[in-house]
Amino acid sequence: MSIFSADGTLLQIGKNPADNLPQISFDELADLKDANNKIDEAQVRKYQNKTDRPADPPWERTPDRAVRDNPRHGEWPLRTPIIDFTWHHLIPWEKLWGTWNGLAREKNWEMLKKLMTAFKITGGATKVQHMKQKALTDAEKDEIHLNLCWRKWNVVEGPLNTHRIAGDDPGEGFDKFTYGLTSEEVEQMKHLKNLYDVMVAFIDTHKQYMMDTLRKRADGKAPTPTDTGKLANLLGGIATEYKDSDAIMFRLEMWEIVTPGTRGGPWGWGAKPTWRKARQEYTKQSLERDRNRLEGLFFP
Repeated sequence: MSIFSADGTLLQIGKNPADNLPQISFDELADLKDANNKIDEAQVRKYQNKTDRPADPPWERTPDRAVRDNPRHGEWPLRTPIIDFTWHHLIPWEKLWGTWNGLAREKNWEMLKKLMTAFKITGGATKVQHMKQKALTDAEKDEIHLNLCWRKWNVVEGPLNTHRIAGDDPGEGFDKFTYGLTSEEVEQMKHLKNLYDVMVAFIDTHKQYMMDTLRKRADGKAPTPTDTGKLANLLGGIATEYKDSDAIMFRLEMWEIVTPGTRGGPWGWGAKPTWRKARQEYTKQSLERDRNRLEGLFFP
Protein backbone atom coordinates (compact mmCIF):
# COMPACT_ATOMS: atom_id res chain seq x y z
CA MET A 1 0.00 0.00 0.00
CA SER A 2 1.25 3.46 -0.86
CA ILE A 3 1.73 6.31 1.58
CA PHE A 4 -0.35 8.84 -0.35
CA SER A 5 -3.55 10.18 1.10
CA ALA A 6 -6.80 10.30 -0.87
CA ASP A 7 -6.09 13.88 -2.04
CA GLY A 8 -2.72 12.88 -3.49
CA THR A 9 -0.49 14.44 -0.83
CA LEU A 10 1.85 12.44 1.35
CA LEU A 11 0.49 11.71 4.77
CA GLN A 12 1.89 13.66 7.72
CA ILE A 13 3.01 11.86 10.88
CA GLY A 14 4.54 12.97 14.15
CA LYS A 15 8.27 13.75 14.13
CA ASN A 16 8.61 12.23 17.57
CA PRO A 17 7.00 8.78 17.87
CA ALA A 18 6.39 9.49 21.54
CA ASP A 19 3.94 12.24 20.53
CA ASN A 20 1.61 9.57 19.12
CA LEU A 21 0.20 12.11 16.66
CA PRO A 22 -2.43 11.03 14.10
CA GLN A 23 -1.75 10.85 10.39
CA ILE A 24 -3.42 13.77 8.63
CA SER A 25 -3.30 15.37 5.18
CA PHE A 26 -1.69 18.71 4.41
CA ASP A 27 -5.06 20.48 4.17
CA GLU A 28 -6.01 19.12 7.59
CA LEU A 29 -2.96 20.85 9.09
CA ALA A 30 -4.81 24.11 8.46
CA ASP A 31 -7.40 22.97 11.00
CA LEU A 32 -4.84 23.01 13.82
CA LYS A 33 -5.92 26.30 15.44
CA ASP A 34 -4.79 27.99 18.62
CA ALA A 35 -6.97 29.79 21.18
CA ASN A 36 -7.17 32.81 18.86
CA ASN A 37 -8.42 30.67 15.95
CA LYS A 38 -5.10 31.10 14.12
CA ILE A 39 -2.80 28.40 12.72
CA ASP A 40 -1.12 26.68 15.66
CA GLU A 41 2.38 26.82 14.18
CA ALA A 42 3.96 24.98 17.10
CA GLN A 43 1.57 22.06 16.53
CA VAL A 44 2.14 22.07 12.77
CA ARG A 45 5.91 21.80 13.29
CA LYS A 46 5.41 18.53 15.12
CA TYR A 47 4.43 16.90 11.82
CA GLN A 48 6.65 15.65 9.03
CA ASN A 49 6.34 13.71 5.80
CA LYS A 50 6.40 9.94 5.72
CA THR A 51 8.52 8.93 2.73
CA ASP A 52 8.73 5.15 2.42
CA ARG A 53 10.18 3.99 -0.90
CA PRO A 54 8.45 1.24 -2.91
CA ALA A 55 10.22 -2.10 -3.14
CA ASP A 56 12.77 -2.59 -5.93
CA PRO A 57 11.11 -3.54 -9.24
CA PRO A 58 11.78 -7.06 -10.57
CA TRP A 59 13.64 -5.90 -13.67
CA GLU A 60 16.08 -8.29 -15.30
CA ARG A 61 19.65 -7.69 -14.18
CA THR A 62 22.95 -8.01 -16.01
CA PRO A 63 24.24 -11.61 -15.76
CA ASP A 64 27.31 -11.76 -13.56
CA ARG A 65 30.37 -13.02 -15.43
CA ALA A 66 31.44 -15.04 -12.38
CA VAL A 67 28.33 -17.24 -12.29
CA ARG A 68 29.08 -20.61 -13.82
CA ASP A 69 26.48 -23.35 -14.19
CA ASN A 70 29.08 -26.04 -14.83
CA PRO A 71 32.42 -25.01 -13.34
CA ARG A 72 35.52 -26.58 -14.82
CA HIS A 73 38.42 -27.92 -12.77
CA GLY A 74 40.08 -25.10 -10.87
CA GLU A 75 37.14 -22.71 -11.04
CA TRP A 76 35.31 -21.52 -7.97
CA PRO A 77 32.79 -24.31 -7.26
CA LEU A 78 29.92 -22.08 -6.05
CA ARG A 79 27.64 -19.90 -8.15
CA THR A 80 28.59 -16.85 -6.13
CA PRO A 81 28.50 -13.50 -7.96
CA ILE A 82 31.40 -11.09 -7.98
CA ILE A 83 28.99 -8.13 -8.00
CA ASP A 84 25.79 -7.81 -5.98
CA PHE A 85 23.72 -5.54 -8.21
CA THR A 86 21.10 -2.97 -7.26
CA TRP A 87 19.26 -0.09 -8.95
CA HIS A 88 20.59 3.41 -8.27
CA HIS A 89 18.52 6.57 -8.69
CA LEU A 90 20.09 9.49 -10.56
CA ILE A 91 17.53 11.97 -9.18
CA PRO A 92 16.98 10.66 -5.63
CA TRP A 93 13.61 9.52 -4.30
CA GLU A 94 13.49 12.39 -1.79
CA LYS A 95 13.43 14.95 -4.61
CA LEU A 96 10.87 13.00 -6.63
CA TRP A 97 8.30 12.74 -3.86
CA GLY A 98 9.17 16.24 -2.64
CA THR A 99 8.29 17.68 -6.06
CA TRP A 100 5.09 15.65 -6.31
CA ASN A 101 4.04 16.63 -2.81
CA GLY A 102 4.67 20.33 -3.38
CA LEU A 103 2.61 20.33 -6.57
CA ALA A 104 -0.18 18.36 -4.89
CA ARG A 105 -0.23 20.67 -1.86
CA GLU A 106 -0.45 23.70 -4.12
CA LYS A 107 -3.12 22.01 -6.23
CA ASN A 108 -1.11 22.70 -9.38
CA TRP A 109 -3.19 20.35 -11.46
CA GLU A 110 -1.65 21.11 -14.86
CA MET A 111 1.88 20.52 -13.56
CA LEU A 112 0.80 17.26 -11.93
CA LYS A 113 -0.52 16.10 -15.32
CA LYS A 114 2.86 16.96 -16.92
CA LEU A 115 4.66 15.09 -14.15
CA MET A 116 2.47 12.03 -14.60
CA THR A 117 3.08 12.04 -18.36
CA ALA A 118 6.86 12.16 -17.88
CA PHE A 119 6.70 9.33 -15.34
CA LYS A 120 4.28 7.21 -17.41
CA ILE A 121 1.55 7.40 -14.78
CA THR A 122 -1.61 6.69 -16.76
CA GLY A 123 -4.90 8.58 -16.72
CA GLY A 124 -3.54 11.86 -15.39
CA ALA A 125 -6.77 13.80 -15.95
CA THR A 126 -8.81 11.16 -14.11
CA LYS A 127 -6.37 11.02 -11.21
CA VAL A 128 -6.37 14.82 -10.90
CA GLN A 129 -10.16 14.77 -10.78
CA HIS A 130 -10.03 12.16 -8.03
CA MET A 131 -7.46 14.25 -6.13
CA LYS A 132 -9.81 17.23 -6.28
CA GLN A 133 -12.53 15.03 -4.83
CA LYS A 134 -10.14 13.50 -2.26
CA ALA A 135 -11.06 10.15 -3.75
CA LEU A 136 -7.90 8.56 -5.15
CA THR A 137 -8.35 4.80 -5.09
CA ASP A 138 -5.79 2.49 -3.51
CA ALA A 139 -4.82 1.22 -6.98
CA GLU A 140 -4.26 4.79 -8.21
CA LYS A 141 -2.16 5.69 -5.18
CA ASP A 142 -0.03 2.57 -5.62
CA GLU A 143 0.50 3.33 -9.32
CA ILE A 144 1.62 6.88 -8.55
CA HIS A 145 3.91 5.70 -5.76
CA LEU A 146 5.57 2.98 -7.84
CA ASN A 147 6.01 4.87 -11.11
CA LEU A 148 7.16 8.09 -9.46
CA CYS A 149 9.95 6.18 -7.73
CA TRP A 150 10.93 3.68 -10.42
CA ARG A 151 11.20 5.22 -13.86
CA LYS A 152 13.87 3.57 -15.99
CA TRP A 153 15.24 6.83 -17.45
CA ASN A 154 16.25 7.74 -13.88
CA VAL A 155 17.95 4.44 -12.98
CA VAL A 156 21.48 3.02 -13.30
CA GLU A 157 22.40 -0.55 -12.44
CA GLY A 158 25.46 -0.89 -10.24
CA PRO A 159 27.01 -2.50 -7.14
CA LEU A 160 25.17 -2.38 -3.84
CA ASN A 161 25.82 0.75 -1.79
CA THR A 162 27.52 -1.45 0.79
CA HIS A 163 30.10 -2.24 -1.92
CA ARG A 164 30.54 1.40 -2.97
CA ILE A 165 33.19 3.30 -1.04
CA ALA A 166 32.11 5.93 1.48
CA GLY A 167 31.03 9.14 -0.20
CA ASP A 168 30.56 7.66 -3.67
CA ASP A 169 26.78 7.55 -3.28
CA PRO A 170 25.59 11.16 -2.92
CA GLY A 171 22.55 10.34 -0.78
CA GLU A 172 19.99 13.07 -1.55
CA GLY A 173 22.26 14.57 -4.21
CA PHE A 174 22.33 13.81 -7.94
CA ASP A 175 24.23 10.60 -8.69
CA LYS A 176 26.17 11.89 -11.70
CA PHE A 177 28.08 9.52 -13.95
CA THR A 178 30.70 11.05 -16.23
CA TYR A 179 32.63 8.26 -17.92
CA GLY A 180 31.73 5.17 -19.88
CA LEU A 181 28.51 6.68 -21.26
CA THR A 182 27.25 6.77 -24.81
CA SER A 183 26.78 10.22 -26.38
CA GLU A 184 23.02 9.85 -25.89
CA GLU A 185 23.49 8.99 -22.22
CA VAL A 186 25.75 12.03 -21.75
CA GLU A 187 22.91 14.25 -22.97
CA GLN A 188 20.42 12.37 -20.80
CA MET A 189 22.67 12.90 -17.75
CA LYS A 190 22.77 16.65 -18.46
CA HIS A 191 19.00 16.83 -18.84
CA LEU A 192 18.37 14.93 -15.61
CA LYS A 193 20.90 17.05 -13.71
CA ASN A 194 19.04 20.17 -14.89
CA LEU A 195 15.75 18.60 -13.81
CA TYR A 196 17.24 17.73 -10.42
CA ASP A 197 18.45 21.33 -9.92
CA VAL A 198 15.01 22.72 -10.79
CA MET A 199 13.30 20.21 -8.47
CA VAL A 200 15.61 21.25 -5.62
CA ALA A 201 14.84 24.93 -6.24
CA PHE A 202 11.09 24.22 -6.41
CA ILE A 203 11.12 22.21 -3.17
CA ASP A 204 13.15 24.87 -1.34
CA THR A 205 10.83 27.65 -2.52
CA HIS A 206 7.76 25.61 -1.70
CA LYS A 207 9.01 25.08 1.87
CA GLN A 208 9.25 28.84 2.31
CA TYR A 209 5.61 29.23 1.35
CA MET A 210 4.23 26.23 3.25
CA MET A 211 3.33 28.08 6.42
CA ASP A 212 2.00 31.04 4.46
CA THR A 213 -0.11 28.62 2.43
CA LEU A 214 -1.53 27.07 5.60
CA ARG A 215 -2.39 30.48 7.03
CA LYS A 216 -4.18 31.54 3.88
CA ARG A 217 -6.11 28.30 3.59
CA ALA A 218 -7.13 28.61 7.23
CA ASP A 219 -8.45 32.10 6.46
CA GLY A 220 -10.22 30.94 3.32
CA LYS A 221 -7.80 32.72 0.98
CA ALA A 222 -6.00 31.41 -2.09
CA PRO A 223 -2.34 30.53 -1.49
CA THR A 224 0.48 32.01 -3.56
CA PRO A 225 1.63 29.38 -6.11
CA THR A 226 5.30 28.56 -6.60
CA ASP A 227 6.68 29.29 -10.06
CA THR A 228 6.99 26.10 -12.12
CA GLY A 229 7.90 27.40 -15.60
CA LYS A 230 11.34 25.75 -15.73
CA LEU A 231 9.99 22.53 -14.27
CA ALA A 232 7.29 22.40 -16.95
CA ASN A 233 9.83 22.79 -19.76
CA LEU A 234 12.16 20.10 -18.45
CA LEU A 235 9.36 17.61 -17.79
CA GLY A 236 8.12 18.21 -21.32
CA GLY A 237 11.58 17.33 -22.63
CA ILE A 238 11.69 14.17 -20.53
CA ALA A 239 8.27 13.09 -21.80
CA THR A 240 9.42 13.65 -25.39
CA GLU A 241 12.96 12.27 -25.29
CA TYR A 242 13.26 9.73 -22.49
CA LYS A 243 9.85 8.53 -21.34
CA ASP A 244 10.39 5.07 -22.85
CA SER A 245 14.16 4.84 -22.23
CA ASP A 246 15.60 1.76 -20.54
CA ALA A 247 17.69 1.82 -17.39
CA ILE A 248 21.46 2.22 -17.93
CA MET A 249 22.78 -1.25 -17.23
CA PHE A 250 26.10 -2.04 -15.55
CA ARG A 251 29.23 -1.71 -17.63
CA LEU A 252 32.73 -1.74 -16.23
CA GLU A 253 33.65 1.47 -18.08
CA MET A 254 31.30 3.45 -15.79
CA TRP A 255 32.87 2.14 -12.59
CA GLU A 256 36.30 1.43 -11.20
CA ILE A 257 37.49 -1.11 -8.65
CA VAL A 258 38.91 0.39 -5.46
CA THR A 259 39.79 -2.89 -3.71
CA PRO A 260 39.72 -6.19 -5.64
CA GLY A 261 38.37 -8.34 -2.82
CA THR A 262 39.70 -11.57 -1.40
CA ARG A 263 38.73 -15.21 -1.46
CA GLY A 264 37.73 -16.66 1.88
CA GLY A 265 38.77 -20.21 1.22
CA PRO A 266 37.20 -22.44 -1.45
CA TRP A 267 33.57 -21.84 -0.42
CA GLY A 268 33.05 -18.11 -0.23
CA TRP A 269 34.28 -14.55 -0.16
CA GLY A 270 36.66 -13.08 2.37
CA ALA A 271 35.67 -9.62 1.14
CA LYS A 272 33.95 -8.62 -2.09
CA PRO A 273 35.42 -5.92 -4.37
CA THR A 274 34.57 -2.30 -3.59
CA TRP A 275 33.68 0.25 -6.25
CA ARG A 276 33.28 3.90 -7.10
CA LYS A 277 32.14 5.74 -10.19
CA ALA A 278 34.89 6.00 -12.81
CA ARG A 279 36.97 9.17 -12.46
CA GLN A 280 38.63 8.98 -15.85
CA GLU A 281 38.17 7.33 -19.21
CA TYR A 282 39.28 3.74 -19.33
CA THR A 283 42.11 2.93 -21.70
CA LYS A 284 42.12 -0.44 -23.38
CA GLN A 285 44.92 -1.50 -21.03
CA SER A 286 43.24 -0.31 -17.82
CA LEU A 287 39.93 -1.90 -18.80
CA GLU A 288 41.65 -5.20 -19.43
CA ARG A 289 43.50 -4.83 -16.12
CA ASP A 290 40.27 -4.49 -14.13
CA ARG A 291 38.63 -7.33 -16.03
CA ASN A 292 41.62 -9.51 -15.19
CA ARG A 293 41.51 -8.43 -11.54
CA LEU A 294 37.93 -9.63 -11.32
CA GLU A 295 38.44 -12.84 -13.25
CA GLY A 296 41.63 -13.54 -11.29
CA LEU A 297 39.64 -13.93 -8.12
CA PHE A 298 37.93 -16.92 -9.66
CA PHE A 299 40.37 -18.25 -12.21
CA PRO A 300 43.90 -17.81 -10.81
